[in-house]
Amino acid sequence: MQKRFVSLLLAAMLLCSLACCAWADEEDKYQAFVDTYGPEYDSIDWEQAIADLGGLDAVDWTALFYAAGYEGAKKIKTDPVLSFVGMDAFFRDGGVWDQISAAKKKLADEYFSSASDLVKQFCTTSTMEKYSLETLDEFMDLVVNRLMPQSVRLITSRVPAFRNAPAGSLSEQIGLSIRTYKANVYAEVFRGTASDTAISLQIAVYLNDWLKETEDGYVLKRDNDTALELNDVIPHELMHAFMFNYNQNGMALIRPSSYSYDDMDAANDAMLYPVWFTEGAADLAAGNYQLYEPVFEWFGLWNPEGTAPSSTPDRVRQAYSKVANNLYRDIDRDTYYIGYIFGPMAVAWLCDMQWQADGHSSALSRGTDGSITAIDDTGLLNAFSRILERLHNGEPLDDIIRRITGARFLDTDDFTLRFICGGNGGSDEGTAQFCADWLNYLEALSRQKGYAVSGSLLTGLGSNLLDTLDWSKTASADLYVPVKNGYVASTTDYEITRKTAGTSHFDIGTCREGAKYVCSEGADSVYVKGSGTLLPFVFERTVSNEAAFSHFLVLETNGGILTPGSQYNAASGSVKAELLPAYLDTLAAGTYKLTAVFDDEKAVTVNFTVQAQPGSFEAVAVPSDTFTFKKVWQGDGEKSIDFTLYKADGSVYHHGFDKTKVSKTEWRYNAWFSSPAACYVIEQPVKGYITQYENVGVYAGITDRCCDGGTIINKKIPKTGDRAPLALWAGMILLGTAGIGIALMMGKRRKASK
Repeated sequence: MQKRFVSLLLAAMLLCSLACCAWADEEDKYQAFVDTYGPEYDSIDWEQAIADLGGLDAVDWTALFYAAGYEGAKKIKTDPVLSFVGMDAFFRDGGVWDQISAAKKKLADEYFSSASDLVKQFCTTSTMEKYSLETLDEFMDLVVNRLMPQSVRLITSRVPAFRNAPAGSLSEQIGLSIRTYKANVYAEVFRGTASDTAISLQIAVYLNDWLKETEDGYVLKRDNDTALELNDVIPHELMHAFMFNYNQNGMALIRPSSYSYDDMDAANDAMLYPVWFTEGAADLAAGNYQLYEPVFEWFGLWNPEGTAPSSTPDRVRQAYSKVANNLYRDIDRDTYYIGYIFGPMAVAWLCDMQWQADGHSSALSRGTDGSITAIDDTGLLNAFSRILERLHNGEPLDDIIRRITGARFLDTDDFTLRFICGGNGGSDEGTAQFCADWLNYLEALSRQKGYAVSGSLLTGLGSNLLDTLDWSKTASADLYVPVKNGYVASTTDYEITRKTAGTSHFDIGTCREGAKYVCSEGADSVYVKGSGTLLPFVFERTVSNEAAFSHFLVLETNGGILTPGSQYNAASGSVKAELLPAYLDTLAAGTYKLTAVFDDEKAVTVNFTVQAQPGSFEAVAVPSDTFTFKKVWQGDGEKSIDFTLYKADGSVYHHGFDKTKVSKTEWRYNAWFSSPAACYVIEQPVKGYITQYENVGVYAGITDRCCDGGTIINKKIPKTGDRAPLALWAGMILLGTAGIGIALMMGKRRKASK
């Protein structure tokens, strides 16, 4: 048996010599051995052959390995020394084992000692065994000294949350490991005692996609596909690193000092944000449209030869359902998960909701047909930064989604379930349309640019990933300098958001689903404005209802947090809450979502309706395509002034009017709309005038605003000290003179009578 394996071992070494060319001098006995026996290894009398070399103990294994193809341990496809590890077990019983081990160690030490500092510091042993040191050194220089520093600078300069992060919020270093498997960011929280809790950050980079095999070994690819991938993957993975460091809640795996993977799976799943958020955020920031263009094309969501938009809501839903079920494999490409395909669009939609919640109009400009004509990518990036800030400050993703969408989605799970497709009896057609519009915009922009655009918020949606990073540029960055040995503890306080962790329906300590809350009274109730009545609700806990009030946090209306005492009252006994009339009267007529938020479970949401006060503008408003009113001055003539037109809900609708001067004291104003609307005007008080509103038709009884077809009358208020008319003064003088005369005459008569 031992002879057979010795035969196989030497045969493998000699085969390598044929592929890689000989190193030793032709007169060298080991080279002569290789030349003599050639490929006929199976017919060799190996005992005699080894005897010819001076015997087993006399064989210089190092020289033999070189002669058999090791070639100085450079530019070979398979290392004939280090690849023999799997055969070692067959030689443990004989002296061959010791000889091979010694030779292997000697050659390995010699080989690794010649590696550059970059390669020694960051490359794993298995990586150095597979690839030539020159290739690894070239790749390490590209990643560590060029691409990573440029990416760090790009991220910190473009994302306000990271640029303005408080001191100590971000680590200054990150672990980096060059491996033979997939690129990834590792961030784990190892939790023992309070003093040894730490997050470790590491990026591992996969080489196989970026190196190609040649007759002389592996070399770095320099084609556009490789540049595209590297210029996306490096910023993508670094975005993960920033988010792991800055937004630990929901991003990291939480593990006690001793754990088993099986036992902690439920805890990890409960702690983590969904893939669509983590991967979608990184891909939206770094840009995945250009990289995944073949995938979108394969799904029928992109046609480089077409002129009409490719995407429709139905096509989006069909493609989404294929990847949502698990995974979908494309020809010649790796596995794609839903987080990478549709995650960026889900995050983009949330960013637009956040942008609007911050008081801006939508970051997406649309044409008359509803298609997207322009996107404010800087606005979306700032909104993305705001979401990260809110997460950093301990606000769960559940609450953020509910609040910025006005309770359109109740929490993370609800959003995950209903975005694009809808599900569980619910649907959200608007998000499927959004994704179709988003893809159509990027497709149109790509045709305009002449290349598939990046879709990156960091560099601009219309940028080219090939131009994102400069491979020839050496750079440096203060943050995330790679350090040896991979793992770097984060400086961020992990405890700040330990309990929220992105989604709030799991108890992290027990990994069990918490108690649920229900609304037992008040759902779908109605309030009539002006009635002055309270609107009561009761929220109960399905387990230990007496503890419900201790877990109660706040009430929200359409995602907006209400103020206790002025907008609602709440008391124990389950949770007895009541909305106050003073607050309800400020709401426009319509249906609202009321959400009770608890600290140990998902929020519970119900509807309530506000009805207009009978006879009020809201109750009788009639939508129209035009709006006309008169401005009349009584007591004086004034210049024309501008007005603001309001919708029925009090929001601004229109700022400009076509103005016509009818006379010195009358102006007429007209406005036109693209669609019918119910609007009104309220004039800001004009100094020196009393304002009176006179309306007609269905609006005749309304006196607090000017409705369509109405009149605003401004009556002049006489100023104190104004001169009265001359006739009035003359009359007063005559009356005064006459009074004096009468008084004198009466005085004379009284004297005469005495």
